[in-house]
Amino acid sequence: MLAVIWQCFNRATPGSDAQPDRNGRAHLIIPVDLRTRMEPRVPDSKYFGNCVGLCFASAPKKDLIAIGVDGLIAACSAVAAAIDGATSYDPDSWNRYGERVIEVFKDGPFLSVAGSSPRFRVYDVDFGFGRPAKVDIVSAAKTGALAVAEGRVDPGSIVVGIVLPLEQMERFHKCFVDAVAWLSSYSPLVSDISAS
Repeated sequence: MLAVIWQCFNRATPGSDAQPDRNGRAHLIIPVDLRTRMEPRVPDSKYFGNCVGLCFASAPKKDLIAIGVDGLIAACSAVAAAIDGATSYDPDSWNRYGERVIEVFKDGPFLSVAGSSPRFRVYDVDFGFGRPAKVDIVSAAKTGALAVAEGRVDPGSIVVGIVLPLEQMERFHKCFVDAVAWLSSYSPLVSDISAS
């Protein structure tokens, strides 16, 4: 899901239909659960709190904005490699953390994921007023981040929110509809995705 959104975001970015910079890279910043990297290991069932860090997916812009399977495979591969690298125990990864942040900001506009993991169950929280009817991450409107949370009604559903200027949003919507149509022609599981 993140890979599809990331590809659509980059294809919707102004100038993406022109000849892309051959050396340009696109970046996606994803918060990840780093409890598996702690030494000694912390069991999921007995740990109250969070240990969230960032991972950086990166791909050549020209590969990422490719239409169809090539662009999606580039995006999926970059996201999977970033998450795998961030969640595997590598003591030297913290030494490269600053370099990655500089690289992301140097290469221009990037997309970041805001909000909570769908595993946090924000719709199960009750502060005495009942369950929330709608949870929005309002900071995404100012920061341009991608808001991700679990859906309220259907178990396993995910709600994604993104704020873009109107022209860019129209391009994003078209790209997203095309991607869902393409994916649904290959998998019946994708047919439940809606582009609303």
